[in-house]
Amino acid sequence: YENALDCHQKALECRQELGDRSGTANSYNNLGIIYNTIGDYEKALEMNLKALGIREAIDEKRGIADSYANIGMVYLNLANYDKALEFLLKGLAVYEELNDKPRKASMLANIGIIYSNQKNYRKAIENYETAIAAFKEIDNKNWVAYCYNNIGTVYFYQNDYEKALSSFFESKKIREDIGDKQGLAVVYNNIGEVYARQNKLGDSFDNLMTSLSISRAINYRDGIKDTYKSLSELFEKRANYRLAHEYFKKYSELKDSLLNEKVTKQVSEMNIKYDTEKKQKKIELLNKEKEKQAAIASAENKRKNTIISAITGGALLILVFSVFLFNRFQVIRKQRNIITEKNKEITDSITYAKRIQEAILPLEDSFRKLFPESFILYRPKDIVSGDFYWLAEKNNKIIFAVVDCTGHGVPGAFMSLIGFSLLNQIVKEQNITTPAEILKELSKGINLSFKQNELSEVKDSMDIAICSFDKEKNSLEYAGAYRPLFYFKQSQFHETKSDKKAIGDFDEYTSYTNHKLELQRGDSIYIFSDGYTDQFGGEKGKKFKNKQFEDKLLAIQSKSMSEQKKILEETFLSWKGSLEQIDDILIIGVRISNNE
Repeated sequence: YENALDCHQKALECRQELGDRSGTANSYNNLGIIYNTIGDYEKALEMNLKALGIREAIDEKRGIADSYANIGMVYLNLANYDKALEFLLKGLAVYEELNDKPRKASMLANIGIIYSNQKNYRKAIENYETAIAAFKEIDNKNWVAYCYNNIGTVYFYQNDYEKALSSFFESKKIREDIGDKQGLAVVYNNIGEVYARQNKLGDSFDNLMTSLSISRAINYRDGIKDTYKSLSELFEKRANYRLAHEYFKKYSELKDSLLNEKVTKQVSEMNIKYDTEKKQKKIELLNKEKEKQAAIASAENKRKNTIISAITGGALLILVFSVFLFNRFQVIRKQRNIITEKNKEITDSITYAKRIQEAILPLEDSFRKLFPESFILYRPKDIVSGDFYWLAEKNNKIIFAVVDCTGHGVPGAFMSLIGFSLLNQIVKEQNITTPAEILKELSKGINLSFKQNELSEVKDSMDIAICSFDKEKNSLEYAGAYRPLFYFKQSQFHETKSDKKAIGDFDEYTSYTNHKLELQRGDSIYIFSDGYTDQFGGEKGKKFKNKQFEDKLLAIQSKSMSEQKKILEETFLSWKGSLEQIDDILIIGVRISNNE
């Protein structure tokens, strides 16, 4: 994608120089598609809106419709369904005016996705059925099968299992005709899930095993993962808890494996980017030295030119001075090109780091499923962050953490990837769920990763607060390295202090204190990095500090957790005012409820 962006940017510059407005719009369009693909939705919107502006100015109708479609898909990825629907409907109207049947059909299918996400199932099905008719007219069987599968999914959500099966069977027949094995794996799994809901457990098992067989044959690992989960749920219905556990374990291991492979690859690529940034700093130092030498050489040349000028006269002086200016212009232009290129590499590195972080962070929705009354307040200082939060379930316990890595920006993001990967290994692979033991293993892992010792000039480390919540006993275990735990029992404030021992200490025998709390319904807990309390602001430009944070939490205990998040965010912005945010900010709040 980086190479593609570079080529499209060069094409854009050429088209602008030529005055090719249609071509310029196409380049903006292509850049927007790539930014949308890599998840940089702000840039994607910027590029697509520029393309739309040009196309509207030159009245290029098909291009206008394409831009409407692309902008709609960006908003769909942002889960802003109202805006997505607005732009897709505009695009559909233009495609209908142009009688562009393939694009019209695709637009109808995408509009169906939006209605389904909005839970407007009637409209979703209407659009899918209209899209099917359009795709049949242009003989696009793959999209017809895709739409039937989506209709089946909508009926499944509505618990209308007979209609769901009918649609899934239509999709299955087409995919058999065109040899779409991956599509068949998906639809057999869907059929198996419907039969399980109908308590037709034998039919469910047959379809799920067919799905698994196809996925294994084509090495479709996501399909294998999904079918393992479906089989686990099926055997749970059969009260065969041994097999239910066995398939859930396979599902969990494959899910973790797929995630770890992705993270490992991204860490490796991030390391290359990080090395590039360090090389860039060396290049900048070399450039400064070259500029210094160039200045000395320039002064010497000037002295010599003065002597020559006195001898040879004004005409020769003008000639020499012109040559000198030309040479300096060439040197400056080369240096400027180097700096521009290196700046682009650094910007690409930071954008890449942002994509990696977004990929590994748990979704806030996942956190709320485990803790319905909770919030995550996350505000990175830069594009990427040295703070991250982590979540896992193991042995009927929910383990979650707030981590503050050394530094922020790219170095902090790099540390966060290492920390995230190590936490996964410790809890999910080594089966360690006691917070103090997790911190001990994490410290060893960081130490080994960076080969630190007593003589190291720079220590790579992280502050962390980690909790393990036992869902059956309503008890919480906590351990911390420089990060405390705040909690409220019957609206009374309590603090559990952390150990003053860094994660990544060279001493392999470093141990941490394990604290245990008995919690009741209505109690609330908070773990956080130091960015919020260290922020300068207010009338005197002082730090917010822990005591003021404690008082604010106490004042809002009667509010819901979503309201607490809003109040804390508004308080921070008001306190900061026009001052710069000095560090990454991360706060997790959880209120114990019956669901836990």
